Amino acid sequence: MKVSSFAVFALVLVLLMVVSMTSALKLNIQKTSSPMAGRSNVVIKKLNIQPHSLSVSGISSGGFMAVQFQMAYSAAIVGAGVFAGGPFFCSQGQMAYAFDQCMYAALPIDLDSLQQTLQQYASQNVIDPIANIKNHKVFMFSGTSDNTVNPSVMKALFEQYRKLGVPAANINATFTVPAGHAWITNDYGNDCSITQSPWINNCNFPGGQRVLGAIYGNVTVGKAQDSNLFTYDQSNSFSGTDMDSKGYIYIPTACQQNTQCKIHVSFHGCEQGASYVQEQFVQHTGLNEVAERSNIIVVYPQVSSGQMFSNPNGCWDWFAYSGQNFANKQGSQMAAVANLVKALGSDIIV
Repeated sequence: MKVSSFAVFALVLVLLMVVSMTSALKLNIQKTSSPMAGRSNVVIKKLNIQPHSLSVSGISSGGFMAVQFQMAYSAAIVGAGVFAGGPFFCSQGQMAYAFDQCMYAALPIDLDSLQQTLQQYASQNVIDPIANIKNHKVFMFSGTSDNTVNPSVMKALFEQYRKLGVPAANINATFTVPAGHAWITNDYGNDCSITQSPWINNCNFPGGQRVLGAIYGNVTVGKAQDSNLFTYDQSNSFSGTDMDSKGYIYIPTACQQNTQCKIHVSFHGCEQGASYVQEQFVQHTGLNEVAERSNIIVVYPQVSSGQMFSNPNGCWDWFAYSGQNFANKQGSQMAAVANLVKALGSDIIV
């Protein structure tokens, strides 16, 4: 059996892997090595970040991660873009729920239970007050040909946002494009309906522009500068369970010259980090083209594969392989990314 591991993460990944085993701002720059050979490595330091400008996006496991990060750090975040993800804490830390409820929608998602978890976490101060979320701007995308995360799961996320008080006018949802399970662009990737590596599809739909436009309002598209894409060390406080040794960051020319800039974090999906697809995700989502002209710093944290029966395919943790705090500020991946964003100058509360 050949496993499309991005198409089936969480429990399906584990089960099928058992079968497959038998068949200007003065940046301190240095050089890095494989798989980012030749890419300049920047030492993280404070940049001139616009207050209250942090946003997130993600695809698949990265979509679930983006939602987790949005909810946990809602005081600093202004919006989120989610491709083929699902509700906060959808898996409830259980592989069976990740599979049955949050991917193939064989069972309904109990949004009331998830709301209780949000309230509990807020009362324990392991996430920011949930009242902040009603002010967020949201972009959502689910393709009609997505057989990995059923479109009904994204519709449940829409309902969760509404339960949290996000006005319908603040939610830009696209659920009618015949796309497979992928980040969507208008100039790069597989045919629109395909579900396969690198999990980027050309659907004549500018996904990166739609995400940042929905969150920030009017944005313009420019030409991304390859020299403005750097790696950074994911070590010490910038490292969490199964995180790769390097992450990526796109710093527009103006932001390197001390212009005040916004900041966005984008989470790749399973088998979509640099250790799997090299730089395809960090170069071809359409985010950098908007970022360069619109003065938005884009951070691309990276996860690689872990243990065979927990995270064999480099997924972000939305099903508790790193521990039961995976979805709040005490989760190792959540804290690592928050520490990085704070070190860059964001007003995030860690």
